[in-house]
Amino acid sequence: MWRPINEDHSIEMMSIVIGFHDALSSLVYRKIIRRLEEATNANGLNIQQPIQGMEFRLDSAGVTPQPINITGMSYQKNSLIRLQNNNVVNKIVEQLQFQPQAIQYLTWKYTRWAPAVESIQRLIYPALEIAAQAVSLSSVRIEYFDRFILDGDGVRSSPSDVLCEESPLIAKDIFSSDDLWHSHTGKLVNIDAQRKRLFQVNIDAQELASPEELVGARSISIMNSVEDRFLNTGWELTDIHDQVGTELNELHKESKELYSKILNPNMAAKVGLE
Repeated sequence: MWRPINEDHSIEMMSIVIGFHDALSSLVYRKIIRRLEEATNANGLNIQQPIQGMEFRLDSAGVTPQPINITGMSYQKNSLIRLQNNNVVNKIVEQLQFQPQAIQYLTWKYTRWAPAVESIQRLIYPALEIAAQAVSLSSVRIEYFDRFILDGDGVRSSPSDVLCEESPLIAKDIFSSDDLWHSHTGKLVNIDAQRKRLFQVNIDAQELASPEELVGARSISIMNSVEDRFLNTGWELTDIHDQVGTELNELHKESKELYSKILNPNMAAKVGLE
């Protein structure tokens, strides 16, 4: 039997990404770092570290991956979580990543939209207030990662137990598969003369390698995202709360509508989309 990863909803993680039209100067970058240190510490994201990239070096031993620091900071909040087997683990629940090209908020403790918006206002808006004096925005993106778990060993199941067979957003041949599969789709839509909107839906059948209590379990993961891309010179901000707040609410509404077209009616009702 398929179940959402949480008791009352299926959202595993939610992310907001805001891109800058031009990379921030070192002066503006440092100003934002100081502001973010205040905002993140005040909201419990007190694990701070430089963002790391990966460099691949070719030598006599072959190709060796090597972590490297890149310009950017990560701010993270962890929390003790009790698993189904009663083990207690320290897991990430909230994260903010900032680079000269973009700022991103991620949460693994999503319950409802309103509390998520409040966190975004407390963490991202202070940075945008400084950045908006120097650059315009190139994009705003919302991503939802949902997951469903198949309970029981040897249980026969079909993708249609979770997904809507009539959905135009899902590849038709996955419904006859009895093994792992994936279905990815997306399109760009003209919104107005200054904006294009990208819709993406990536759905994958997986056998989980983590966490410990779910190793080997079959799951269906669903990523749906809506991204506005601003053309020409980008989107200039004059009122952060009004403009960004309205934009995020619109993208959230679009994303929710997109998700409602993916699930079958029974599963949609189970996760509160009826």
